[in-house]
Amino acid sequence: MLLGAAPALLPVFRGAALTAAKTPALGYKRMILDYHFSEFSPEILSRYSAEAIVRSIVDLGVDSLLLYAKDHWGHCYFATQRFKRHPAVPTDLFGDVLQGLHERGIGVNAYYSLGWDEISARQHPDWVLRDAQGAPVKLNYPLPNYARWTFLCTSTAYGQYSLDELDELMGRYRFEALFLDIFGALPACYCEACRKLWRSRTGGQLPGTLRGPDLARYIDFQTAEIFGAYYDRVLALLKRHNLNIPATHNAGLEYTRDGYVASEIDPYGADFFRSGLEAKLWRARAAGKDVELICHRTNGLFDFTLKPTAELRWEVATAAAHQAAVMFVDQPFADGRIDLPAYRELRKAFTAADDLHPFVTGGSTVAEILIVSSERSERLNSGDSTLFRPAGERADLSGAYKMFAELHYPFDLMTVEHLAEANLDRVKVLVFPYVRCIDAAVIAKVRAWVAAGGTLVFTYRTAEWDQQALPHQQKYFGLVRLGADNPDQVTFVRPAAAFGLPDSYLRVRETALLEEDEHFAALGTLTHPALKVTEQEWVTHNVIPGQDTSRPVLVTGAHGKGRFIYSGFRFFRESREQGLPVYRRLLDQELRKVYEPILHVEAPGVVDALYYFHPGEIRVVLLNSASDRPAGEGNHVNIEEFLPVTAELRSRLPVSGVFDLQGKPLAVQRSRGFSTVRVTAIGAYACVRLVVGRSPRI
Repeated sequence: MLLGAAPALLPVFRGAALTAAKTPALGYKRMILDYHFSEFSPEILSRYSAEAIVRSIVDLGVDSLLLYAKDHWGHCYFATQRFKRHPAVPTDLFGDVLQGLHERGIGVNAYYSLGWDEISARQHPDWVLRDAQGAPVKLNYPLPNYARWTFLCTSTAYGQYSLDELDELMGRYRFEALFLDIFGALPACYCEACRKLWRSRTGGQLPGTLRGPDLARYIDFQTAEIFGAYYDRVLALLKRHNLNIPATHNAGLEYTRDGYVASEIDPYGADFFRSGLEAKLWRARAAGKDVELICHRTNGLFDFTLKPTAELRWEVATAAAHQAAVMFVDQPFADGRIDLPAYRELRKAFTAADDLHPFVTGGSTVAEILIVSSERSERLNSGDSTLFRPAGERADLSGAYKMFAELHYPFDLMTVEHLAEANLDRVKVLVFPYVRCIDAAVIAKVRAWVAAGGTLVFTYRTAEWDQQALPHQQKYFGLVRLGADNPDQVTFVRPAAAFGLPDSYLRVRETALLEEDEHFAALGTLTHPALKVTEQEWVTHNVIPGQDTSRPVLVTGAHGKGRFIYSGFRFFRESREQGLPVYRRLLDQELRKVYEPILHVEAPGVVDALYYFHPGEIRVVLLNSASDRPAGEGNHVNIEEFLPVTAELRSRLPVSGVFDLQGKPLAVQRSRGFSTVRVTAIGAYACVRLVVGRSPRI
């Protein structure tokens, strides 16, 4: 007997995004041609052709094109007589391409660069976003050959100027979606318009340094008075022009006004866990809305060389396996011609979406473990992140994702904001990698969930502040008491001997000192370094462990019917940055005392496992990265070919049949309450359908 609904044992806690169903005019295979072309060379766009663009997009086989209406320079590509058009494009490039694609059944969404308009910034200094010292704020990527765009502020007259451009665009054309780029969580603005607006809303002066509660107030101000106020006017324009289409933006803050959400998942040759993390993170933030995941076809960040086809296919598979649309970013040659050989490779890569979307669409996520994040807490408690090396709370989130991806447990991400309303009855483990700012109501909910039998994992100073960056009276979920950080230059943690780890010590950085509590069981204790290093004193050329103590820094304890595991140091960040498997082994051993996964994959760490419930069956996607998946800085890494990877899929659910993507039956072994299937991923992915039925043998 097949099970039409999720059995009580199965932790189906929310539905995933249904991209193709919600925006059929955009579909799940999308493309963008970047047109941020200056006018400083006579070669620029000298050989562009709307007909050639249409032909290349049709041949590519995508569902829609994100088409440029205005670029970062401020050039318009539509037939405006009022605003600045690109001097090399006297024709209506936007309108001609739109018409050609519509005639062939391909959707178009309009791209509009909002936060960057370099020509306007140079002509109107009073429109520019400014720092606390009054200087213009420019992009400052750590790449010597990258553009230095100037940010503009919509609180100035630029806001009305851009709305007038959008008004004309909407009045002239019918398109399927609107994409507002460089819009959202931009740097803090101290232009006179924003200072005046702050005074009118708060009665005070805009603080010159924004941190803690002042930063929290500014985030609320920016969200409501700058971002929200402008976005509402854009949506009003769409309504006035009878364009019942979704809009989206690409820079964070909040997503209630968006019809779908979009973000980038490129590994940049440095972090092959980033793609899956970003996919899950943006699906969590979208909360059921469509998700569009953006890849670059270029090997490096806009270096114009082509990635290996295997890697392009893996990125498409990663997006599609998460029930998201995938969009490749390309750029024409300087003269406007399309790089057709590259498009032949992109077409091959897109076939992964054709395989995977029918397989996963409509499924609900199976997740016994939830990793919790907060975009707001990341901003309030930020560090100096770079593109390839996240800092602040994002480093901890990245480490947690990497660890559970390598464990292959059924897990997903959830935001703190959505946790407040989520049904956690079937969730077994909540993980807070390091989320310092959490509302009291969420803390109370988590405490009650643990008391009812859940397992909580948290680290360092999680739940110390509320979302206004003010300290809670009952901090750290009320489960531990902390003093100051350990003053040692380096902290060593001695894991309990029962773990049987090959490492005698873990070497960590920030470590909050626990106050003694007889109810804790110590999993790791503090060891001081042998000597503090000064200009005159040191031991050998390395910092080594010295005096052991009995003071716990890694503990487990009970709360009601449930348990918690607490690390005084930033467990997941250290795991990510050091790349040592002992962290994963330690946590896995401790979790297995209270948690046995209902579905589980035994496979090398290069494999990601995603689990979906469909009526009567479980569908599993195994993504094969076929690389050592570095998670930090170093030499550029690519996926050149897919090496065969064998995995064992184990299920404690009753299974009456197992099939691959093509419907071929797979052999099942049953013993000791488990159904086990061996699968070999030869390419970028493998798919398995478990038909769930009642069986007396399981």
